[in-house]
Amino acid sequence: MGLRELVDRSKARLPALALVGLLAACGGSKGAAPDASAPDATVAGPRMEGEVRRSDRWVKVAPLILHDAKQDLATRCLLLRDKGREEGKVMPVCYERSRGGQAVTRILVIREKSLPVAMARLTEASDAVHFTIDKNGAIYQILDLDFAPRRDAAYRPDEIGVVSCDASGEAALLAALQVIYPDAKVETLTR
Repeated sequence: MGLRELVDRSKARLPALALVGLLAACGGSKGAAPDASAPDATVAGPRMEGEVRRSDRWVKVAPLILHDAKQDLATRCLLLRDKGREEGKVMPVCYERSRGGQAVTRILVIREKSLPVAMARLTEASDAVHFTIDKNGAIYQILDLDFAPRRDAAYRPDEIGVVSCDASGEAALLAALQVIYPDAKVETLTR
């Protein structure tokens, strides 16, 4: 085999060799992958299975509750207020940090067909809810349970707010909330 033939074969294998070298340089996995069924396996990301946030502490509940930082109203509403100030507008914060000692007596479920439309409506009015349920039944907590949500231009310290686009997710969440707030009455509003 001549030098030219050797060079041609090397060129043909160069992309594969470069890929192997790149993978080796990136570190790859060391050892076996962790067993996902093991009891100490953890799930990365915003999923806190069976927990809700209350007074900046986690409380155990039955259904899977998701916590997406991009949806967190505690931060989002403050940013919207600050943006309004920069534009010369007076915008209320969509929640109050305290219920003023008032007990939760109502769980208001707003049934919607579209979660993005519902969230746009809440944002426009500077209103808030504690939970959203998407059309697939995924439950998201977006506001601490001890915060009083704003609705219809007033703070509601006696209320837990839910926007629901799915009946099964709604039923699971209501069952969990009624354990935490056994005296609260459920009211529904359909839009």
